[in-house]
Amino acid sequence: MYTKEFWDNVYEKQNWKPPRTEAEHQKNIISVVKKFLPEDIEWKRILDYWCGEGTLGEELLKDWANVDFAEISSKMVEMIRQRVVYSNELSSVLGDDKLWKAKVFNVDSPKDLPVENETYDYVIAWTVLHHINPKYRKEFLDRFWEFLKKDWEMIISWWDKTDEILKQDWFKWHVTWKSSYTINTLPEYVDKDKFEIEETWVSSEKLDIFDKPRVVRYYLIKKK
Repeated sequence: MYTKEFWDNVYEKQNWKPPRTEAEHQKNIISVVKKFLPEDIEWKRILDYWCGEGTLGEELLKDWANVDFAEISSKMVEMIRQRVVYSNELSSVLGDDKLWKAKVFNVDSPKDLPVENETYDYVIAWTVLHHINPKYRKEFLDRFWEFLKKDWEMIISWWDKTDEILKQDWFKWHVTWKSSYTINTLPEYVDKDKFEIEETWVSSEKLDIFDKPRVVRYYLIKKK
């Protein structure tokens, strides 16, 4: 399993800066996720798991959802707090009371989240599970199942197994990612007694750090 120290090191090596929400790949992520969500998500409780700098959750807050941010990197957690929870811009739109209800968790895995079962209407995990050692992936999904209210849904994205990204030079230093990435597809880890895959969506996303667009497959998965 990855550690906070590992991911802090990853972001340091990338000299990470928070992407602007109008950046092309951020707009693409937000639009695809919103495709799976109902038009009205006001007061819906949403978990944005391993959320990076919190850009997606920030946009959902603007739609008046109640968003919890969970992230493994302490550097990203601090960024979320500065950009979202203590944002003067968001405060002027949403009000301090609404904004301060957004919780930010610095956790290594879902089992460390201090929330009760059946807390969330939606769980979102964008490009998370392919970073996880395959033997822990089902455990992650099962914990998400516990978080979700009955008949509510999670949105999971997964790099497509045809993706050319593994052949790029950028991956050479990132040995741990290479070792955990497999050609398995997400449905192989979904417990069919607990979940139903309702919809899939394939998207091609371009990030500045990659030479070519990467192919991402999104899944809308409902808790039975």
